[in-house]
Amino acid sequence: MVRHKDRADRATVEGVLDPRTRRILDRLMSNGYLHSMQGCISTGKEANVYHEEEEEELEVAIKIFKTSILVFKDREKYVMGDYRFRKGYSKNPRRMVSLWAEKEFRNLKRMYLAGVPCPRPLLFRSHVLIMEFLGEGGEAAPKLKDVKLDGQSWQESYRQTFLIMRLLFHDCKLVHGDLSEYNLVYVRRKVMVIDVGQSVGPDHPCSLEFLRKDAVNVRNFFSSKGIPVLPLRSFFELVVSPSLSEETEEAAKEEETDQQRSGQPLTRTEEAEHDVEEGVFLCSSFPQRLADFKDAEREIEKLAEGREGQDFRNYGVMTGM
Repeated sequence: MVRHKDRADRATVEGVLDPRTRRILDRLMSNGYLHSMQGCISTGKEANVYHEEEEEELEVAIKIFKTSILVFKDREKYVMGDYRFRKGYSKNPRRMVSLWAEKEFRNLKRMYLAGVPCPRPLLFRSHVLIMEFLGEGGEAAPKLKDVKLDGQSWQESYRQTFLIMRLLFHDCKLVHGDLSEYNLVYVRRKVMVIDVGQSVGPDHPCSLEFLRKDAVNVRNFFSSKGIPVLPLRSFFELVVSPSLSEETEEAAKEEETDQQRSGQPLTRTEEAEHDVEEGVFLCSSFPQRLADFKDAEREIEKLAEGREGQDFRNYGVMTGM
């Protein structure tokens, strides 16, 4: 049985262990998948995470999603637009939460097999997900927002985060969709990604908007650490570019360190130009087919005249044109 120190029928233990959840956990223990739960290591809006140390010294994390539909009402867009789950989508609260747990399990499995640094998924039952524990001795690995690093280590973490996003996009066919310093953890000098229930495939109608938001979050966080970072559009284009040549990487590195080498801050004119360019990118759309343009022929003419619009540039980056 699941061990509790408080009253047996407490409505929830930290908001998620209702009688139905306890029955699921009891069955997992009866079948030998779990032995005990040793305490809550993380609480969140959508789920709580518990720690368990197996007899073979394998530490696992037990993620239990909260079964209130209010928690997930703003998450419908991530499921409804994902072709893998369209048929399974339901307004039923319990079905919705179970679907979310399944979605995270399948995303983690795809990522782990592709070599993305993330916890190894083990199994899920209904709204309970069991995965590899990231940490040591029952102490969860710190989130990136909580670690203290020197400049060189922050720069390396920035590089690792970029590679995670690129691996997700090209090898896993996924966009995280909620990437930030809150769901990146730091384990033995290595950045690892967690919380991927909302991650979607590139065919999701909002996938590239989600990716742009991820890029903004990553840029803002690492920029706050005082290290040189790529302009937002350059970073985004490097993530989605079908091929990443050595020349492209070198150009990116040079662009990233130009300001650092000069030792001079941007002038007001340069700042204004940068803000305008970034504003245009933030407001641009991401057409994935020529049919998505109102006047594709005119866009091609503009390209030949050297007057490429941002939307067409986005299309070119996505298609490798």
